[in-house]
Amino acid sequence: MIRIMAFGVVIGLMAGVARAGDTIPEPDAILHGQVCLTGGPAADTDDVSVIARTMVSGQMVDVGTYKMGDQPSASDCLGSADCYVLRMRVETVPQGADPSGSAVVLSPSTPATVELFVREGTAPEAPAGTILVDDRGMIRQRSLFGTAETSDINGDGQKNLEDHALLEQALGGPATPTTQPCDPKDINRDGYIDLKDFARLQDELS
Repeated sequence: MIRIMAFGVVIGLMAGVARAGDTIPEPDAILHGQVCLTGGPAADTDDVSVIARTMVSGQMVDVGTYKMGDQPSASDCLGSADCYVLRMRVETVPQGADPSGSAVVLSPSTPATVELFVREGTAPEAPAGTILVDDRGMIRQRSLFGTAETSDINGDGQKNLEDHALLEQALGGPATPTTQPCDPKDINRDGYIDLKDFARLQDELS
């Protein structure tokens, strides 16, 4: 939290007015994008949640959750499907002080690692990767996969030369960004279709 120390300082906020000594919430970190499931991107009507957790005072705690369809809604945020908008509380804690609750704790020297999970209905949570939060007010786009990584690009249940051909056609140079969310050719799910994905498929085919 940021504390206003100067006497007589008055700041107008959307929800009211802060006076000297008031505590102003720090800007959230926001992650948004599509949730990729076996049948395609999750819609606002699906029972799908995104959970963010990080280490606070030696324990893993939830620092943000979003259930598809919650407000703020992000329908057609990428022009093709509904999206999640996950807000994570952020807090800067002076050295030696204790954090006040379940928030991403920032340090001047070390970014906070946040683990992401996708839960579909009553199924167990599926790990969906990690992100680094290194500043307040961070806004980042990222598709999250609620399914295990696979090199079966065309979804026929096999990893073969057909998948190899599809990936080879999609390679356009080093670190080519995916042109569509939930692109199965992004095998390692880093947001790029590149030689890392090609090497992964080659290893599995061999």
